Amino acid sequence: MIIPKVFKDMIDNNQEISGVLYSTISKFEQIIKDSKFEFFDEYSNHGVEHIENVLCTAEWLISDETYALLNSKDILILVLSVLLHDLGMHLTHEGFLELISGSHKDRKIHGIDEKQWLKEWEDFLKETKQWDDKKIIKVFGEKINITTPSKNREHLTGYDKKLIGEFIRRMHPRIAHEIAIYGFPTFDGETIPFAEGLSEQLRDLSGLVARSHGMDLRNTFEYLEKRFTRHSWKTPHEIKVIFLMVVLRISDFLHITPDRVTPTYLEIRKYSSPLSRIERDTHKSVEYIHNNSDDPELMYVHGNPPTSELFLKLKKLLRDIQHELDLSWAVLGEVYGSHKNLKNMMIRLRRVQSNIDDVENFKQQVSYLPEKVLFDTNPDLIKLLVAPLYGNNPTYGVRELLQNAIDACREREQYHKNNNEFEEYTPEITISIEGSSQNGYYFVISDNGLGMAEETILNYFFKAGASFRKSETWSKQFINNNGTSKVQRSGRFGVGVLASFLLGEEITVSTRFVNDITGWKFKAKIDDQQIEVLKDEREVGTTIKIALTTDTLNLFKRDVEFYEYCFTPSETYWYTWHRLPHPKIKLCLPNTWKGANEVNEIIENFDDVKGHQIYPDGYQVVSWDYEAERRELLCNGILIPDWERIGGYEFPTFPIKPRVVVSDFDGRLPMSLNRDKLDGRLPFSDELAIDVCRDLLAKLFLQPDIKVDMLISKDQTIFRHPSLKISEKNSYITRWGENELLLHKNGYVLPHSYFLQKLSIREITKVWLKKNAEICIDDFLSSNRFVSFSRDEVMSASDLKALMYPSEIQLDKRFQINSKRFLMKKEHKDFLFAEVDRRMRKDFKQKVTTISETRDWVDLSVDSELRSFIDIQKIENYTSEIDFVLQVEIGEEIPKQKYERNIKDIFSKLLEEYFEDESLIPYNLDERKKLFPKVFKELDKYMWKYLNVMNS
Repeated sequence: MIIPKVFKDMIDNNQEISGVLYSTISKFEQIIKDSKFEFFDEYSNHGVEHIENVLCTAEWLISDETYALLNSKDILILVLSVLLHDLGMHLTHEGFLELISGSHKDRKIHGIDEKQWLKEWEDFLKETKQWDDKKIIKVFGEKINITTPSKNREHLTGYDKKLIGEFIRRMHPRIAHEIAIYGFPTFDGETIPFAEGLSEQLRDLSGLVARSHGMDLRNTFEYLEKRFTRHSWKTPHEIKVIFLMVVLRISDFLHITPDRVTPTYLEIRKYSSPLSRIERDTHKSVEYIHNNSDDPELMYVHGNPPTSELFLKLKKLLRDIQHELDLSWAVLGEVYGSHKNLKNMMIRLRRVQSNIDDVENFKQQVSYLPEKVLFDTNPDLIKLLVAPLYGNNPTYGVRELLQNAIDACREREQYHKNNNEFEEYTPEITISIEGSSQNGYYFVISDNGLGMAEETILNYFFKAGASFRKSETWSKQFINNNGTSKVQRSGRFGVGVLASFLLGEEITVSTRFVNDITGWKFKAKIDDQQIEVLKDEREVGTTIKIALTTDTLNLFKRDVEFYEYCFTPSETYWYTWHRLPHPKIKLCLPNTWKGANEVNEIIENFDDVKGHQIYPDGYQVVSWDYEAERRELLCNGILIPDWERIGGYEFPTFPIKPRVVVSDFDGRLPMSLNRDKLDGRLPFSDELAIDVCRDLLAKLFLQPDIKVDMLISKDQTIFRHPSLKISEKNSYITRWGENELLLHKNGYVLPHSYFLQKLSIREITKVWLKKNAEICIDDFLSSNRFVSFSRDEVMSASDLKALMYPSEIQLDKRFQINSKRFLMKKEHKDFLFAEVDRRMRKDFKQKVTTISETRDWVDLSVDSELRSFIDIQKIENYTSEIDFVLQVEIGEEIPKQKYERNIKDIFSKLLEEYFEDESLIPYNLDERKKLFPKVFKELDKYMWKYLNVMNS
């Protein structure tokens, strides 16, 4: 081992200590050379060459003025500490076992160590059980289950050695201290003595100086005071111990040139541990070091790190060196500043500079982004929040990515408008499944939208919950002066990129901002500690590629191949989130997937709403129709799968949802966190319901002409509109179907309390017809009487009882039934009222009186003298067409129950608005137009589609 000349000359002046030093070097140089570096074969060089470099650096670091203040013992302790400082890294397996379970297990240096070796090892093993995946990969190079290493060398795995190595790496400064005092542990309690012939206190000092390179310098003060008294601890045995500590730690730091890594053996190895690989490559990133500038206290380091990971590592290393220099100068001032002579003791360096300090300038010289880039979130967030939020369903990952792509295209359109750029721009979004069974499959989504700039990537893409659309940059481009958005935007919470990991574990992103010359590309996993963002030559837009897991691939394939069995309008499939024709989504699926062409046809047939628009406050427009089969709610074109029907109204009751498309530029529509359902009712539910009611009235006035004196089918007596509910059979209440018109000799009306009051209707009749019945309405009508025809068939005795028992009638409101009469077939009456069987309630039977009968029919009255206005003889002629006839006298309105008090009446106001002085709607269309000009004028925009149907 070569000792620098200045050191050697000073030591050789003292034969007593020179003999100790050279014999120690001779002994331990051989140990180091013979060392197999059992637990650190991937780390940078800690051999003889490193020791020689540290010694040379130390010789240069000490200023000329300071040498005059040092003695031979100072140099002895410094050289011994350099020899010691990494000696623990050369422990063999046997030496390690001596520490944790042999003669050393209960050992600790009092005044500085808190735990004995056995306790240190046990606590370390407990700690490893708490390591997250990130830490495990950092130590072992991959995810593993950590187990306690065997004490039998033959059974040690590579992972066991890495685990022991991590423990020794942490503890090697302490091991160095103990080697100085107790010797180098071998086996069976044997040790190789260190610095034989030197006093225990001097060995302790050399060990403490070696140990100090792994601890805060100030933490050594207390130990020195206890060991050497308060008055002499700064210079025990005239040794400037704190200064020596400074020289060692700075010299060890400064050995960062490429020769720190052995160029042959290590270069051909595969570095499975990221710690080892990064340490090696960091040293190799330094091209040269000099201090030839005008500032003699400046060290200049020229680096050329090939990756951002190494850039950050080198930058941190230089920052740490500067910190150590600052700390060292501060400590030297604290310890020796008041000493008459020693206050001039100093090292040559104060400052470190590098070509990589100017990041903006350095950025122009490299192909990567020299920044810290990683997902600013705990990787467990996917397991704990994102996956449960979306039911671990990768379909939602597709939605998040698609929303971002659509938003980007809309933003680019607006960007060109903002900048008065009138070039033709057509949004293009492509979703594809690429790959093969041999090489794996990938989900790829590509758009020609706005793209991402460097700021967007760094500050928003990688930060969970940080939405770029809430940034000041975005606001300047896309927010109006009144605070509203200029563009539709679907993404809200900034979790899109996290949701993409529901599809697979790794994403590849390529993007270029519309105003940039160069784009960026990168691959990333959620737990990557540094993501390499590289410059990329590409067109404006963004492409995201995700390696699909087997489960996700199978799900996506199943949804395509079995589309004809499982596709329904309200279901959400990964390819049907966006359900409007603009922007156009192109889907590219493997040719081997059955159903690929059919699925593409489904997507191509998504159309715009052909119905009507309302303009609620806070929303640009809300469109709705009943034209399509899909009863869906879309917000900015994206499906919201779960939403309540329009409810809470007396009439109509809206049993069927319309298709509703909301244009929501400002993200006002209240949705659940995962945006798969509304958070409560539609905020504009009343406005929408009223608009549907106007459409209902428009159609009502366009009913085909009815000729009451001619045979018609029962369907012609029914008014069809999706907002109307059909009748129900119920033992407690007679429900009039909302679609069952009340027919009069002179016209028709809806079964609504408004008409009961305005036309003074007290009695109404309902006729249950058979399936294909044809009747002449005139046979059932008389002056000032109303009748309706039900589409329901009476199929059983229980059906009949459900029609006879109720004491209430339900229109839009509930009313008491004062009295009622039935016309029913004799065979049914005989069956139900037979004495031998109790098919009817006894109390009900006692109220029933037979008024008259024919061959097939019987006229029954229930506890009343209500006069029938339907001729039973005429009914006889319709025996094959009719099942049952009910006539009721309507009594008082029944007060609402508590649960009914929030039900709104929106329809009566519309009826008052449009019926005014008239009440009955004539059967003839031309007469309707004469009597109701306001209806045909104001509801014209609703009538056009019905007129088109009539004309066709």
